[in-house]
Amino acid sequence: MNQPKKSILFLNGLENQIIDFTIFQVVKKVIRIQREFLWGGVKGGRKISWKTVCREKKDGGLSVRDVRVVNFSLLTKWRWRLLQDAPALWKEVLVAKYGRELLYSVTVTYSVIPGVRIASNWWKEICAIEGLVESKNWFSEAITRRILNGASLFWKQVWLGEATLAVVNGACMSWNFIWRRRLFIWEEELVCRLQDLIQGVWFTTEPDRWWWKSEPEGVFSVKLTYSLLLKELNDVVDGMGSEVNVFQQIWRSPAPSKIIAFCWQLLHNRLPTRDNLARCGVLRADDSRG
Repeated sequence: MNQPKKSILFLNGLENQIIDFTIFQVVKKVIRIQREFLWGGVKGGRKISWKTVCREKKDGGLSVRDVRVVNFSLLTKWRWRLLQDAPALWKEVLVAKYGRELLYSVTVTYSVIPGVRIASNWWKEICAIEGLVESKNWFSEAITRRILNGASLFWKQVWLGEATLAVVNGACMSWNFIWRRRLFIWEEELVCRLQDLIQGVWFTTEPDRWWWKSEPEGVFSVKLTYSLLLKELNDVVDGMGSEVNVFQQIWRSPAPSKIIAFCWQLLHNRLPTRDNLARCGVLRADDSRG
């Protein structure tokens, strides 16, 4: 490779690193401003972990917006729009650079086309969305493909069994239960089983579309995505039982806000008691028992 091309690759890589660093610094600074405001300045200390503070009130937090999760939710919106059928210029640009497969695949990467070495930071972040939650692809689990007219899904997608019906049916996208010979008993059982599987599928005139599971209407919502990611990334466990009821009750209390804040810290065991001060090294262990 000649020197000018090497210089261009180096400058592009350096630019991407600078943008990544800038975004990280902006997020870090915004979180620091939020913390200082909440705890009364730098000297106020960090009484409770920021993950806990950003949880919803019913989960023991203060419902403070986590800017990291907000950014992930907005990036997920672009990933959702990529799956939609509406034409757009930005889609054509992505297809030209990374391949047409990304329009139909739930899982995408920025190395679809051989030779593409440098991808934009925006596209890298969109590709990294699927790996935000460890041990699973949360995006794939959050969406599903709904059959409406069946044109794009019924025959061409694996939604029943381990292969598409087009492959099972010999690439002929139609069928009639008309047999050249009389079926054996075991074959009749297979036909009955197939009819039982597909009898609940009803077709409409509308095209097949992607469905966001957590939304009743199936439409993507940044707000619901934020709540979903917040629980996944902040280790919120559903069904906390009596703790959920307690946290819900204190915020409904007519008591002054200072009393409510005191109770909230008490439930998290973050008050400056002797034991907590000894644990933090402010008091000696023997002084905490005096």
